[in-house]
Amino acid sequence: EGLLRVVGATWVVLVVGAFTAGTLTGNVSQVDKLWTIAPSIFTTEVLGYLLVTRGAVEPRILLMSAIVYLWTTRLAWEFAKKGGFCGGWRFWRGEEDYRWAIVRTWPSMQNKVTWAVFHFCVICVYQLTLIFAFFSPLLAAIDGAPLSTGDYCIAGALAVIWVFQHFADGQQQSFQTKKYQLLKESSSGLASLPHPYNKGFATTGFFAYSRHPAWAGEFIFWLIFAAFITPAKGLPHYGCVSSLGSYFLVGLFQGSARLTESISASKYPEYKEYQKKVKMFIPFLL
Repeated sequence: EGLLRVVGATWVVLVVGAFTAGTLTGNVSQVDKLWTIAPSIFTTEVLGYLLVTRGAVEPRILLMSAIVYLWTTRLAWEFAKKGGFCGGWRFWRGEEDYRWAIVRTWPSMQNKVTWAVFHFCVICVYQLTLIFAFFSPLLAAIDGAPLSTGDYCIAGALAVIWVFQHFADGQQQSFQTKKYQLLKESSSGLASLPHPYNKGFATTGFFAYSRHPAWAGEFIFWLIFAAFITPAKGLPHYGCVSSLGSYFLVGLFQGSARLTESISASKYPEYKEYQKKVKMFIPFLL
């Protein structure tokens, strides 16, 4: 109960801080920055609380914490490469996600009050609640059974997904970097570029099987992370509230992907055909 109060207070501070910074600067991508660090903040609080109140931390909690730190390190690195932290110590600066400019043009968002409500409820409260939710299996695993082979299997699977996400992000960045380099050298536009850059979007590597492989890896990662509850507390606990965050993450990514793809389809003539051939996230399934 005491630990929940500590983490909950931090959640409130992050929500209020993100909303205030986004309102004052006009850059509502403050939560995008928090995606890269909030899980580590929550995890550090858990470790600190357990050390102070108990003098030690269970091996499973240490393992899960190390995995959270590894995940946030990768995400922060990728976010920084895209200019997300270009404001330096002035953390409220940096590039805003280009999709928010599109959302602002929606008729329902023309009213300032409506936009403020959307900013607070959806961008800040909902997303930070989601971050807390998919982190929460770490809380649920406290006072669990001793570390077992199942824990190491889960950790191994997460390591594979981590590597997959790293290469998926790398493929996307390499494609876009090369595309814009070729566009600078060309005077005839996108159509004159060599294949596959003339399409305007990545279709090779992982992108031949998933339109958003890194996002697919993201929600699969947290689904597997929630599985730590099983060796800790037993199979029935895997379906408890602590694993719901990973399921809602799928819904968030579906909404984000639809918005992103509507923009891509309006820019690139061949994108709609690509959508027909390749699944959004998981081949043959989703």
